[in-house]
Amino acid sequence: LMFRLKTHSFLFLFAIVARAEDPETLLSQATAAYQAQDYANSATLFEAAVKAGATAPEPPYSAACCYALLGKPDDAFAWLEKAIDMGMRNTDYLRDDANLKSLHADPRWDGLVTRCRKEREKSLSLLKEPALREELLKRMKEDQRIRTTPNPNMREWRKIDADNTAFMKTVIEEHGWPGKCMVGKEGSLAAFFLVQHEVADVEFQKRCLELLTKAVEQKEALAEHMAY
Repeated sequence: LMFRLKTHSFLFLFAIVARAEDPETLLSQATAAYQAQDYANSATLFEAAVKAGATAPEPPYSAACCYALLGKPDDAFAWLEKAIDMGMRNTDYLRDDANLKSLHADPRWDGLVTRCRKEREKSLSLLKEPALREELLKRMKEDQRIRTTPNPNMREWRKIDADNTAFMKTVIEEHGWPGKCMVGKEGSLAAFFLVQHEVADVEFQKRCLELLTKAVEQKEALAEHMAY
């Protein structure tokens, strides 16, 4: 017990020092604390990342998950509202996330899900290419399925990647990089995954990197995708 208390104290002091660091470092530390099931320090670090300038909805959403796991519903709902303010739109993920199960019986839950759904519908109505977004998400789902299947069929894996590469080449040729205004954040993420996994065509990846770099400069894509 004494060792655990000392370890917890060290992590707490480490978290305080980390608050002055950049968002990417804080997010890395927050994720490590979460994986160690140190939800209190993880929440502190995710909050610090938001205060340090992280703009994506994932950090406040992750802080909310930590608070839900800690049995602190007020903090959890506050950070979920913050996540929606910052662009959280995936209602299916919100409803299915086991980390938030303790919040489902709370009277505030249905209202939160409804707000997320309405914001999602509003966002989708503003996209330039909603049909392309749906196709990208469908392909990303298959991309992730084959990669997380135990002992996958490698012939199927190669076929999925080849089909996705051919598809992305037509998308890039017609639209350029599919950014957030075109296909939304989720669609742009899907495009990133499909291109990142095309390791056989380096020249195509280089072309996509050029377009992605410009999209980041225009705030149409995330810098971490460019870094990868």
